[in-house]
Amino acid sequence: MFSLNNKKSNVELSNPRPSQSCRPSVALSKMKHHLWSTAFIVTVTIPIAVVANDGVPNIVKERRELMQAMAREMDEIANRIVAKHDLAAIGKNAMKIRNSGARNLQLFPAGSDAGVTESKPTIWQRWDQFEAKTQKLMQAADALENIAASEDPRAISVQYVAVRRACAECHVLFRQQK
Repeated sequence: MFSLNNKKSNVELSNPRPSQSCRPSVALSKMKHHLWSTAFIVTVTIPIAVVANDGVPNIVKERRELMQAMAREMDEIANRIVAKHDLAAIGKNAMKIRNSGARNLQLFPAGSDAGVTESKPTIWQRWDQFEAKTQKLMQAADALENIAASEDPRAISVQYVAVRRACAECHVLFRQQK
């Protein structure tokens, strides 16, 4: 039954001592530990994530994305002005900025200053002023949209500066320094 070349005795072969990792009780114990750990993590972290995610972090993220989109539009306008190419297309960029300005007011509900945000509390303390600055941006962008159709580089540049100034005025008052 056993090979003669086997160096283990019949006693060792008939009663082998399994290594620790092969013992069913140890393997089962480790598996139970992993299952309980996983169950604990799932049970604790999912409710925390649900409670912590009451819409505020998402709205802050949406605000940041909106501001980044407006910055990209402004950069594209600047590039078109410098290149003096496709100036009429600036109207589309300006329209996007104007629409973003309208959306911007909806992204600052009371209590959305929680978490990591670049917004100063003065937005909510001086809401009327924040609305006025946003309206100024929207009006400047609307004017740029209309002027872009003329393809007059000088007039477009002047109105672009007005849009940039509207952005900067709001940021000075209502945005944290980076």
